[in-house]
Amino acid sequence: MSLVLKDEIPDDAAVYIDDIPIKGQKGEVNFDMVLPGIRGYVLDHLQRLDRVLYSLELAGLTVAAGKSQFAVPAIKVVGYICDIEGRHPATAKVIKIIEWPVPTIQ
Repeated sequence: MSLVLKDEIPDDAAVYIDDIPIKGQKGEVNFDMVLPGIRGYVLDHLQRLDRVLYSLELAGLTVAAGKSQFAVPAIKVVGYICDIEGRHPATAKVIKIIEWPVPTIQ
């Protein structure tokens, strides 16, 4: 996957085994309307997605539609939530650590 997406990594995409999160804009997000009903950050994300899907198509690869998530505000990747604010641990993982019993000597 790294070879297929070499032109998209690390700026537009990442690879985690068979998962390919598409990155969004960093810094100032363009909320201006660039086309009727389409904000700049949405167009930017769709262009990044298009480049990644095109690279996969050129390599003869397919995407499992049932396992895919497109244009979502946040995703869970390897125990982390990735969203506009960055990457943070998933709440369930944090709760599990907080509730872990204190070790005792027996």
